[in-house]
Amino acid sequence: MDVFGLDEKHISRQIKDVDAMNDINMHLGDGHTTNIHPGKGTIDNNRIFAQQPDGSWHAVRIGNHEMKNDIGKGFHYHLEKFDANGNFIGPDEQVYVTKSKARGCKSS
Repeated sequence: MDVFGLDEKHISRQIKDVDAMNDINMHLGDGHTTNIHPGKGTIDNNRIFAQQPDGSWHAVRIGNHEMKNDIGKGFHYHLEKFDANGNFIGPDEQVYVTKSKARGCKSS
């Protein structure tokens, strides 16, 4: 894991764009997914939640802010954890997505 920052809110790391979906799927696991916040019972349009076998929840947060490149680090997402009652367990993982090297096609 390429960790480049740690503060009270986030553990930050980078990942290549080709690996991002696998990273998200590994975090969510095989549980039922929903956009209903487990603690609030309301729709959260910026998160996907997946219940874990122990009753806790894992979430991925990708909203408008995460889609911007306003700090020069690029698009990012957050991997979050919540207890069985829907209470946030911090810090989350802030994952910055970097572009893979472009693969050119050779013409014949």
